[in-house]
Amino acid sequence: MSGFENLLSVVRALRGENGCPWDKAQTPLSLRRYMIEECFETIDAITQGEPSHVKEELGDLFFNVLLDACIYEENGDFTVDECLGSIAEKLVRRHPHVFPRSEGASEANDDLGRQWDDIKAKVEGRGDECALASVPDGFPPLLKAQKMLSKAAKRGFEWEKIEDVRAKVAEEMREVDDAAKSGDGSAIEEEIGDLLLSVVNWARWLGVDAVSALDRANRKFSGRFGYVESSMRAQKIAMDKSSLGEMMRLWREAKKEGR
Repeated sequence: MSGFENLLSVVRALRGENGCPWDKAQTPLSLRRYMIEECFETIDAITQGEPSHVKEELGDLFFNVLLDACIYEENGDFTVDECLGSIAEKLVRRHPHVFPRSEGASEANDDLGRQWDDIKAKVEGRGDECALASVPDGFPPLLKAQKMLSKAAKRGFEWEKIEDVRAKVAEEMREVDDAAKSGDGSAIEEEIGDLLLSVVNWARWLGVDAVSALDRANRKFSGRFGYVESSMRAQKIAMDKSSLGEMMRLWREAKKEGR
């Protein structure tokens, strides 16, 4: 029995007549939070670069996916096999440069991004949908911004050159300053949002994944601040405004040492 078949049999047993009360009580709606948690835990393991941890987290993610699929199978909506078959068919259809004889495949194109979109529009009949309709409402805001900007750009809604993108960031910064002077909290929030969106677009133009970039910055900040905290604790110095100078010195020390 393969690993997949074994896991599938375990999931079905958990949902069976003599299965686990918790697993039997779950629904696709109740499982949403666990799917999100497992996705983030998997991403975290990949970022840490520990294969054994990645293996564990991917396993947890596979379990959640199969549990969801099995529930839909029980409800008569679709089978696990149909679910897997549909994605296999779609991947073959959208990769004519790999599977040139696939049914319904378009002619291979050197521009893989354009080829993917052409197949969606001409073969799958999804070309008339709103460009942003496929961006899930449940996406974290930063990821959602990145996806929306990318999809809008594919429809031609795009700056002509990166200097224009950079100028837009500068413009939004000035508008944040103006809103801050007004003291209007709602206006400040709106302008900060516009600034963040323009920075995400700038990152896209530079070929940088904004989500990964912010995650990297968060980890860097956490490491350096942890060094400051532990150093201050070792020196028995209280962390407050009066010791800001020492905290900044330690921060620069952590930065210099590449922490």
